[in-house]
Amino acid sequence: MPGTVFLGGDGVTLNTIRPDDYAFVEEQHNDPSNRRQAGISLPWHETDVAELVEERDDVVLFLVCRDEDAVGTVLLSGLDPQASRAEIGYIIHPEFHGEGYATEAADLCLEHAFDDRGLHKVWAQVVEGNEASKRVLEKLGFQQEGTLREHEYANGERVDVGYYGLLSSER
Repeated sequence: MPGTVFLGGDGVTLNTIRPDDYAFVEEQHNDPSNRRQAGISLPWHETDVAELVEERDDVVLFLVCRDEDAVGTVLLSGLDPQASRAEIGYIIHPEFHGEGYATEAADLCLEHAFDDRGLHKVWAQVVEGNEASKRVLEKLGFQQEGTLREHEYANGERVDVGYYGLLSSER
């Protein structure tokens, strides 16, 4: 069972993550379709999830839940208080793709970033071909700031990575 609700929306909640949830996070990060879309090239283990949740001060990771069932994760990483920025990332389990959960979860995470943490900027990166993630960011007001050509190596090929940004004043 997921941890307590941290932020709630109409369709999903952002919950804290407990050790019992680590296997779900590991599974969704290792899923072949998610790996390609997110540019994940190395296997994830429960110990990697534990490190993110328990040891990293520059990361906040939430379990995205619908009716108390986990459907994905959303995180802020690279939290930099001096520069007042962080990167947002989200992965929704393939079983729940296309239902708007990523958009709502990212929106709630932005609420936390800008309203609770007072960040100035949140940025994201999108691997070439991940049109669904681009749509999520564009719906939330992100602007494409640039492209790093052949920046990632995913599934045996070099792919471009688009960089997107959202300023607190644009929210």
